[in-house]
Amino acid sequence: MLQWYLFRVRACSERKISQQVEAMGFSTFLPQIQKDSKSTQLKPLFPGYLFIRLDPYRSAFSSVLRLFGMIDVVRTTGELRPVELSLVVGLRRRCQAQPQLQQSAPPPLPKPGDTVVFSHGAFNDIEGLFQEISDDERCRLLVKLINRQHQIEVPLSALKV
Repeated sequence: MLQWYLFRVRACSERKISQQVEAMGFSTFLPQIQKDSKSTQLKPLFPGYLFIRLDPYRSAFSSVLRLFGMIDVVRTTGELRPVELSLVVGLRRRCQAQPQLQQSAPPPLPKPGDTVVFSHGAFNDIEGLFQEISDDERCRLLVKLINRQHQIEVPLSALKV
């Protein structure tokens, strides 16, 4: 049965792992807050933790645990226990009601070999071939410039998928 579980993840990997888990077909919830009152940037409300809705008795559970940056599912007295639905629903409501608490839906994660386009900057509207995610907010691309392919690393926010 699908239920919400709390997972411990590597520091600063919450968004990346959330995107990877979403790409596997599971729902995730990453409550976030503004970094400070002047910034519009968000940071996780619970750093190092991610809510994932899944059935732990299916084979896909082990593939989630094998993701790079995933530490383990949070257990109660050594046993696997789901998070109370009322807690997740309450957090979601608070995130929607308060502007400083927000749930951000991660943008779709491109797959290796996908064509992506730069959305702004010097490379605006230039196409590249997505290779891999390099860290929480950056990725590697192959871009053809001056009749040669170059591997570059850019922020995910600079791309249209």
